[in-house]
Amino acid sequence: FCKTPAAAIHRQFLYCLCIAAAGVLQNTPGLLPQIGTARCFLIIPVVIILIMGEKELAAGLLGLFAGCVWDVHSAVHTGFNALFFMCVCFLISAVTERFVRNIFITNMIAAISIAFLYILFYWLLFIIIQNVNGAADSLFTFYLPSAVYTAVLSPIIWLIFTPFKRKLSRAR
Repeated sequence: FCKTPAAAIHRQFLYCLCIAAAGVLQNTPGLLPQIGTARCFLIIPVVIILIMGEKELAAGLLGLFAGCVWDVHSAVHTGFNALFFMCVCFLISAVTERFVRNIFITNMIAAISIAFLYILFYWLLFIIIQNVNGAADSLFTFYLPSAVYTAVLSPIIWLIFTPFKRKLSRAR
């Protein structure tokens, strides 16, 4: 993909900085506006948009890093995010490499569907299975609104990161 290993390492390092910054923005209270109880899960669209067009190994490792960033901020369920994002990023990269083009619509379908998939998995594994009180209420008052909020911000995030990715690809 890159003409030199140094260019690939440079690009991956910059992607990691972007993911870390998204993690700080997402998990520091007051940095991103909250709408009611809904929070934007910023790491999801950032990592999905960055890994689209990357090779599977690089995408999986970036997903692992994104999950670790989220897990560092999480008081419980450490490891879930790292495993989830590693698998998802690897699969999205494989699909992008073989079957679909890396364009706006495929980025949005991937980012939005992964946001809802993440919410569903997290809610089922850590709310429903653990029999947390108010599980149904939490789905409709926090998890689904957060997924919608993330989906609404995904096109803006794509507009921010696409020129950055193009500039890095021209530098190859």
